[in-house]
Amino acid sequence: MFEQINIREPLRVVLANSGITADTSKLDIYVERERERDPAGFLSRLDTIREQVNEMKQALEAYNLETVGRIMTANHQMLIEMDLSHEKLVYLCEKAISMGALGAKLTGGGRGGYMVALTPNEGLQNNIATAFDQEGFKVITAIIGQI
Repeated sequence: MFEQINIREPLRVVLANSGITADTSKLDIYVERERERDPAGFLSRLDTIREQVNEMKQALEAYNLETVGRIMTANHQMLIEMDLSHEKLVYLCEKAISMGALGAKLTGGGRGGYMVALTPNEGLQNNIATAFDQEGFKVITAIIGQI
């Protein structure tokens, strides 16, 4: 189910490609095995993710970027614990946060692909994008919510 979220001002993000391509079919098998191995733990993590999604929606509607960033980072930490991240994604997220991003997490199915970092202003967005670009990562900057 998709739901439109209205935000009062645009959000600035940096996306950086880890350069790692994950095999989604193997990820699906891994997740299914984890669900079978520890059903209660798996359901508990899904409940936590649902709570994060609901809290994120409220934070976006209130334009509370600090809370949005905190939730992004907490979600990425959970995905690390579920073995769905990758060391390059962890590096990119940690670097973005150390440079001032309010939060960062992997995107997509995990174990590769892109990370997204929430940047509170254009200057920081450009600084983080430039730093990743200089390290050889493919970078996209975006403004979400701007017409």
